[in-house]
Amino acid sequence: MEFMFIFVLQKDIFLQLTDIEEIQIEWAGEFFSKEPKEYLWKGVRFSIGDAPKYINSIFPKQYKECEYVCLYPEFDKHIFIEGNYKIRILQRILSSEISTLDDWAIILDVIDEKITPYICYKNDNLLQLFDSAIKKNLSTSDNISGFIIYKC
Repeated sequence: MEFMFIFVLQKDIFLQLTDIEEIQIEWAGEFFSKEPKEYLWKGVRFSIGDAPKYINSIFPKQYKECEYVCLYPEFDKHIFIEGNYKIRILQRILSSEISTLDDWAIILDVIDEKITPYICYKNDNLLQLFDSAIKKNLSTSDNISGFIIYKC
């Protein structure tokens, strides 16, 4: 089973995050952005990438590429997740300042499987919803599917 996580953040929200920093390279005493741009967020390296082609069919509101940024955690883009360690890292990110912001999503894309939508409203417990979605969608190898949790 191959799957990946994707954070879909409104650009304004992305710019509000104080605990994320761009990883740059140094050359001749000057610093430059990498291409694609990479960021460090709570100890996890992310790269910016294109939105998945199916995003309009699963995003709860009209997705406009010019308004959003897609971040792919380096540890699981197109590879298997090994153990719960990486899930705990994502839980740490979800319990940070992003949990107080709206209009963003996290997607678990299980390659060639359906994606179940979840909406997280202001008073909902985001971390509890994430844990529940992980358990439900990855619990048995017979019924594995992806999910999107949209925070509104």
